[in-house]
This record gives sequence, structure tokens and C-alpha cells, in this order.
Amino acid sequence: MSKRYTFTKSFKSELHAQLDSVEVRWIKEKQLPDTDINAPIDIIIMQDQKKWVLIELEIHRADPSNNIAKIAYWLSCPGKDYDITVIQVFSPHYNGKTGFKAKRKVSEHLGNLLVKEKYNQKYIPLSSTIMDKPDFERLYKSFRNGHSPDKKDIQTMRKMVKDYVTQILLHVKV
Repeated sequence: MSKRYTFTKSFKSELHAQLDSVEVRWIKEKQLPDTDINAPIDIIIMQDQKKWVLIELEIHRADPSNNIAKIAYWLSCPGKDYDITVIQVFSPHYNGKTGFKAKRKVSEHLGNLLVKEKYNQKYIPLSSTIMDKPDFERLYKSFRNGHSPDKKDIQTMRKMVKDYVTQILLHVKV
């Protein structure tokens, strides 16, 4: 039986709180309009009716390119006259010399090829500037289901989220 971890849920909750603190209007787990697939976006920031920032959080996911594929599918549907910025937030889990680094490279390639080149929208991959893969993996595993992480790990996770929010806000009109 595999262990379950609560890091992603805690990370998302903290990200939502920090976005609220800077008064960004956002929606979580929102279905893209006018599509026949059930694939919500982690966070949508609506800067106005047709200018959106779509944020996908890649914390410990098996295949982050699926998120780019669903956005490209939506962009391919007729009548999409939106100004879209896609921000793909990669945790340090996708760094280092592992198969997960390759998954990130494929996802970034698809983001650049499909979102940027084919559909002429913005694609921005983000990385943690404060943590490497070994430290992240230890932090991630400290959030075991049924156990409370210590205060230091909670503070580290919050600092990591703040790092990402700072990077996100460089691309969002507040």
C-alpha cells in the first residue's frame, strides 16, 4: 500500500490564501468554458472578460504535459478570442537527473509549441528559486496523511508558495 501525502492540498490552500492577500480575483478548479472535456484548470485569474491567466500546479504529478494538452484542446475549439497566459508551476520534483525532469521538458516543449507558436498565446513555466529537489522531496514527505508536519516544514512550504506567488504576479495585472 502506498503512502498518501497532503502536501499538494496544503500547498494549494496556502497559494489561495496568498493570492487573496494581494487581492487577485481568481477561481479554483474551474472548468474551461465551451469544451466537452471534464478537465478543470487549477486556478484561473480573470483580468477581464477575455484576458485570463491559467495556472496549472505541477507538484508531484505523473504527467504534467496532460495539462498543456487540455489547454491546447480548448484553444483549438472555434470562437476562442481570449488573451491567455498559461503559467505552469513546477515544483523541484521535476528537477535533477530523473525521468520527471524529462516529463517537464516534454511539457515545456508542448507549451511552447502549442500554446505559444500554434495558438499565439503566452506560456510561462515557473521553477522554485529557493529549493532543490532533495530538500523538496523531504518537505513533501513531511506532509504524510494523518500526521501534522512540524512548524518549520509549514513555514518552508509557505516560503516556497510566496516565491511562486511573487513570480506569478510578475505576469498578472493587480
